Amino acid sequence: MSVAVETFGFFMAALGLLMLGVTLPNSYWRVSTVHGSVITTNTIFENLWFSCATDSLGVYSCREFPSLLALSGYLQACRALMITAIFLGFLGLFLGMVGLRCINIGGMELSRKAKLAATAGVLHILAGNWGKVVGVPCVVCVWGGGGFPGFPVLSSLPLPVRVSPSP
Repeated sequence: MSVAVETFGFFMAALGLLMLGVTLPNSYWRVSTVHGSVITTNTIFENLWFSCATDSLGVYSCREFPSLLALSGYLQACRALMITAIFLGFLGLFLGMVGLRCINIGGMELSRKAKLAATAGVLHILAGNWGKVVGVPCVVCVWGGGGFPGFPVLSSLPLPVRVSPSP
């Protein structure tokens, strides 16, 4: 494999890790709106860490989820998968950087660098798949009330207003 292909793969993996990291603090994982009149319109938006509410004047208040153990198991699993995916992505990025042929660290032979690069690729594939696991089932099923083919409808969740995953 040429050095250019290796470098391109490394930068694509770094871009994927950056995009995975950007999704974690995004506030709009769940958005719900209660429409009354123009004065009483409220919007509630949540992510894995906190919940915020705004009114029609633009005033908003946020609160962090009070306890990790008080949250549902699905939300705890989503948090754990996202953190694990980011950790695996950073580990893969480090191993990929060491495994590049254009970087000389300690005079490693090429076969050992190839094994490091392959391990980094596997870690990035795992991180990307775990990020997809969080992005689709957790957002659509846990907060969207079900409706994604192949995943159960979670009717036990209280959904007082229409909830849809944000684009």
